[in-house]
Amino acid sequence: MSKSSGKTLTIFIVVIGILLVSLASISIFFFLKEVELRKSAEEHIQQLQTLEGKLSKDLKDSKEQVYVAEQKSKELENRVESLMEELELEIGLKEEAKKKNKTLEEDMKKETQAKEDLRQQMQAAGQASQEKIGALQERISLLEERNKELEARRQQLEQQTQAVQDEKTDSVEMSGQENSGQGAGGEDVNLKKIVVAPSASGGEGSVISVDGEADFVIVNLGQE
Repeated sequence: MSKSSGKTLTIFIVVIGILLVSLASISIFFFLKEVELRKSAEEHIQQLQTLEGKLSKDLKDSKEQVYVAEQKSKELENRVESLMEELELEIGLKEEAKKKNKTLEEDMKKETQAKEDLRQQMQAAGQASQEKIGALQERISLLEERNKELEARRQQLEQQTQAVQDEKTDSVEMSGQENSGQGAGGEDVNLKKIVVAPSASGGEGSVISVDGEADFVIVNLGQE
């Protein structure tokens, strides 16, 4: 009984020793594995930290780029608004220019029509003036012919007047000589010198023609 118990105990101790060794081996294995895992985890954490730093830097750069993009976007929006305002202003100016052009075209049409009317009036007035000038020229021609006739008549009357004056002068001289002869036979008679001249208001005449439109009268007496 004691030998069996001793063997059993020995076996039990051996089994326990094997278990302890196995546990120790397992513990060492897990420890080594844990160390390896920890080292791997630390490397992974370090990589993650490096990646995090890189991502942080990239994020910061991205934020800066986003900020710059937002600023550019705002500038572009302001530029677009400015361009829209300029476009609206240009459209308004074009519309106003169109209205002004339309008004100018209407004014030019009216001016052209007025010039055409004036040209027709001037043409009609010119024709009427030509007709009046022709009538006046005919009247002037008639007046010139009458004037020539009257001039010839005046010259004839002057010749007749001169002849009458010559006859009067001759008769006066003869009368003076007779009076001088009578004075020589008796007493001397002092006679004043007799001058015979046509009276300024003497003579007779008549109205030949009267032109009421031109206020012109033709008479057959005197030069004027």
